[in-house]
Amino acid sequence: PEKGMKYHPYCLNANYGILSCEEKRTLYIPYKSTYGIPDYPVTALISDILSKIKTGLYDTVVFDIRYNGGGMPREAIVFRHLFYDNREEFKKCNLAVVTGGWTYSAACWFLNDFIDVFPEAVIFGEETGQAVFNYTSVMPYELKYLKCNFIFPQAIDDNPVLKARAKDIYRGTMPDVEVTENFEDFMNGEDTIYKTIYDYFNK
Repeated sequence: PEKGMKYHPYCLNANYGILSCEEKRTLYIPYKSTYGIPDYPVTALISDILSKIKTGLYDTVVFDIRYNGGGMPREAIVFRHLFYDNREEFKKCNLAVVTGGWTYSAACWFLNDFIDVFPEAVIFGEETGQAVFNYTSVMPYELKYLKCNFIFPQAIDDNPVLKARAKDIYRGTMPDVEVTENFEDFMNGEDTIYKTIYDYFNK
């Protein structure tokens, strides 16, 4: 990556997008931030995914939120409505979500809603950084005379689906298939988690 840029293992600098792999019949959706893209709204993203699904070239759709630290809850809500409205098309494919230690905030809302609409979806990767029971909507309050900011949460996350599947709500959401990234695979230009997803659905 360029100097000063945060590393992400994708050829994708935007908050979200589509990476197609016809060889593995898989669509990968790196979803790095729940902030919208003005000239490529979430509605257009879902439309493009559906268009690719309808070609019949893909059997699996992977939403990768392992590096998603959150953003605007509104975007997660828009996703939920679009998933629900198009659930029959999505259900024609294997559905997977990748989580990790950098998955926080609105990304967990997204995960909750995705699993709610698609209970058959499989979570791969690592425990989310955010606990299931979590204080959220963090807001700064400037204390002018002390010349500092006081930052505090205003609400408690309401993720009932994640709560129902959790053995311990004070830990992060655990994946169905726990798999960590492998340095050897990385050096060979492969993603260990993506390999595991492919193997899982193509046994």
